[in-house]
Amino acid sequence: MLFEARIKRNLLTTFRLGACMLEYNTHTPPPPELNGGQGQRGSHIACIPAGMYDTETPANPFRGPFNESELDGPDHRALAREAVGRSIVLLRNTGGVLPLAPLTAATKLAVIGPFADCSVLAGGYGGHDSDSSYPPACSYGHSYSGFMSAVSTYLTATQEEAAAGGGASVTYVAGSGMGKAVAGGVAAAAAAAAAADIVVLCVGLGTIFEAEGNDRSSLLLPEAQAVLAANVSAAMHPGARLVLVITSAGGVDYDVPRADAVLQVGSDDGGGG
Repeated sequence: MLFEARIKRNLLTTFRLGACMLEYNTHTPPPPELNGGQGQRGSHIACIPAGMYDTETPANPFRGPFNESELDGPDHRALAREAVGRSIVLLRNTGGVLPLAPLTAATKLAVIGPFADCSVLAGGYGGHDSDSSYPPACSYGHSYSGFMSAVSTYLTATQEEAAAGGGASVTYVAGSGMGKAVAGGVAAAAAAAAAADIVVLCVGLGTIFEAEGNDRSSLLLPEAQAVLAANVSAAMHPGARLVLVITSAGGVDYDVPRADAVLQVGSDDGGGG
């Protein structure tokens, strides 16, 4: 019901926006802001005389105050997480490795990759991903996202599962940046993979590779991440299982034959983990 209400509200906003722009421009020459790439700003300017932002008029369905518990309450977050779960595509599941068998205190997990712990909440045009630090500053959002109020990362979700499964150990190594190698990163990731029973390898693209006005020139993983994946695969002991998680807005031609399971995850905002 909450999801349906959001759809109706968004549609109503869109129709109201279009209607007030049509009404305004019928009687008034289009303002300069409507040209030269300023359409979004201009659309809001056009709607001011139409009363869209008149918060004193009871008939205005867009006036506040809004119920914050409805906008970001437990039901909303649970629904967001369910929506993300339903959108994930299982590309490979050799031997039915997923869902994972029950974890025990003896189970050793390694969560590896630059997209394992994307905790940046900011969204917006161009994104806020950055390779200037290590681990990299990354977001599960995309160039159309707003600011997320909370995020569940692949690392925190794995830690939750481990805690619920008898206290299995979890080791985290980013291993590389999104687009650049990091001194010692691959070696640390390989060491973690060699000691693990289950490796969750989290790779992807982010807005530094794909966003509005930033088109990709390749379908492959960035070289730094491809090298990381190859070394992690080679370091694993024969009985270990590898779960590859690819986070990207578009498809990626991955080459990780060692992976037992492969998940394709879109830009899922805060509910990815």
